[in-house]
Amino acid sequence: MIKIIKVHVSRETLHKGHLLHMIRIFTSETQKIGELGEKIALKFLKDRGFVSRETNFYTKYGEIDIICEKEGIIHFVEVKTVSRETYSDSNGYDPEFNISKNKIKKMEFVIQQYIEKRRAPRETHFQIDVIGVFLNVLEKKAYVRYTDNVFYEYW
Repeated sequence: MIKIIKVHVSRETLHKGHLLHMIRIFTSETQKIGELGEKIALKFLKDRGFVSRETNFYTKYGEIDIICEKEGIIHFVEVKTVSRETYSDSNGYDPEFNISKNKIKKMEFVIQQYIEKRRAPRETHFQIDVIGVFLNVLEKKAYVRYTDNVFYEYW
């Protein structure tokens, strides 16, 4: 069954780019799990001294889940989340290593766009990190695996 929901969106909301965040309210179960994983990953990073700059930075080339900074380095973080009834290391599934070469290429374009739009100095150090979030449904716990500096660039 298809439900049609009429939502009034003001011009101001459209102008400020809030529509994308409104659209995310009507997402699939998989997207909801991904959003939860991103929130858990952001908390994980903040607890370790990272300062959040931005989340879900969109361009026509793609998206960066989390952009944060620590010790003068900008970290562009890709978050991969998996939900299971139970979690153990023997499950053998590594969501953080499930990133295609195409995704990496898109991330490079998005990073360039971010640096240009935010006018980051050319000397800015940055790196791409990956976080795997494992949601244990039965225990209502999350396990986080952080892989830093997957690809390092100097601008």
